[in-house]
Amino acid sequence: MAEGTYRGIIDQYRGVISTFKEGKVGHISLAIDITPGCDCQAPNDTPVVPDIGVLVSKDGLACDKAAYDLIKAAPGLPGSALEEKGALDPGTDKVTAIYPHLKMDELWKLAAEAGIGSLEYELVEIDKEEG
Repeated sequence: MAEGTYRGIIDQYRGVISTFKEGKVGHISLAIDITPGCDCQAPNDTPVVPDIGVLVSKDGLACDKAAYDLIKAAPGLPGSALEEKGALDPGTDKVTAIYPHLKMDELWKLAAEAGIGSLEYELVEIDKEEG
């Protein structure tokens, strides 16, 4: 994608968030049944990684970056689109393997420079038994 598209996405996000008081917006990423295409389409494909879980943050950029990093760190699932791309190994950029036109490092950098959030995050795991 072109830098202009990324800047447009960032501006749209900033526009929506600016309508709320600071600290009053929460972000949730449901990193489950992660398929190569939009889950709004039917039929869809086989999930590409095991379920990661639910991520929650007051910082949308940090929440998205954490989900991206966890997907990258996860092993790809055999039989998925990642196997066709040779991207099953943990640490492989699974998003770029499926969508080579996306420049995720560029997007993360532009978003951080735009001040819409932080690329730094702390993962806190909550045990199902405790939660």
